[in-house]
Amino acid sequence: MTLKKIVGKIHLWLGLASGLVVFLVSISGAIMVFEQEIRWLTGNASYQKTIDPQKSAPASPSKVFQEALAKMPEGGSYMYYFYGPQPNNVLVNWFYHPGNEEAGVPQGYQEIHQNPYTGAVIQHSLWEGGFWGWMVMFHTTLLFPYEIGHQVVGWSTLIFIVLMISGLVLWVPKNKKGYKQRFRVKWGASPKRLNYDLHNVLGFYMTWIAILIALTGIMWSFTWFQNGVYNLATGGEEMPDFEAIQSKFDENENPQTQEELLTLIDAVKSHTLSQYPEVYRYSVSFPMDSISPIAVSVLTEKGKNYDRHDEYMYDRYSGALIASERWQDQNAGERIMHLNYPIHLGLIGGIPTKIVAFLASLIAASLPITGFRIWWGRKRKKKKKSEHVKLEKKLGKKVVSS
Repeated sequence: MTLKKIVGKIHLWLGLASGLVVFLVSISGAIMVFEQEIRWLTGNASYQKTIDPQKSAPASPSKVFQEALAKMPEGGSYMYYFYGPQPNNVLVNWFYHPGNEEAGVPQGYQEIHQNPYTGAVIQHSLWEGGFWGWMVMFHTTLLFPYEIGHQVVGWSTLIFIVLMISGLVLWVPKNKKGYKQRFRVKWGASPKRLNYDLHNVLGFYMTWIAILIALTGIMWSFTWFQNGVYNLATGGEEMPDFEAIQSKFDENENPQTQEELLTLIDAVKSHTLSQYPEVYRYSVSFPMDSISPIAVSVLTEKGKNYDRHDEYMYDRYSGALIASERWQDQNAGERIMHLNYPIHLGLIGGIPTKIVAFLASLIAASLPITGFRIWWGRKRKKKKKSEHVKLEKKLGKKVVSS
């Protein structure tokens, strides 16, 4: 067998093995690209919701958390809210509870919408119970248990990358004349030829974008790949292990009332924002256990389409700065980690890159279908030819096909 035939066999069998998963993941990914716009059209765009502008000052973090805590069940793990780019943007507060069956409290994130001027809770709902929570789970696990689904999607994505590379090898024509047929779809051709062009031509154009999307996808699936990317980006540095930042806790030395904690949160938020002449959006966290810090994250206009925030961690007892992570101080590996999600969904450049990611995802979803039709057509042709030869042998003469 020639090299191209071997590659063709690999391409075929890997495609048949992973086709359904690639189709489902690609379709769900295409929908998720325009989540923000779809939510806006359906009236569910959390971060774009507004109320009538008022002349009063924004609600302090302490007021926001007091109002939210009054509505939420006890035993939550953490809470943090986002303040939008406009003063009248509805605050979006996230509250996570590990669940309590006896008390009838479900596990998961509660998405709380609050008045930006008074902190009053407008509504709250279980995020996992909504469409977009379901869509994220479907895209990442196909609704299988996480340990199984995460691996199925990860390995299928890795196979998809191999398929894209082998597809490029198969795309190269035998001679220069063949290139004329490789760059455009012949729309007026027969259904069989049209299907071939849709697989071959569209596959070529979207391969480069699809490989990038797939590579960013497997960053979440395989630690070895994530470590490799970090090592390559930093010129050989090892990716540091995650280390949770903690407040200095001593039960005897650090007694603290909730009122004192809330007052401290207000102070560190004001101190952090005072360092920035302009703030596009910021978030503040409420530490719900004895060792978690107060976190204040700031996003400027420059990074509004992607994750370019600066984060500051303060001791919940003293208010002292115990850690910070600013974009300007990050190395190439750390920046790639932060940019992975917006690149994966095409968010990094706004609408233009979203459109590119959307089209690439749709074409990726079509490839298993058009590829299967090519294989099935050739299989039927071989079967028909085999039956034809058998009939000729049986009759002892040539049979003209109808």
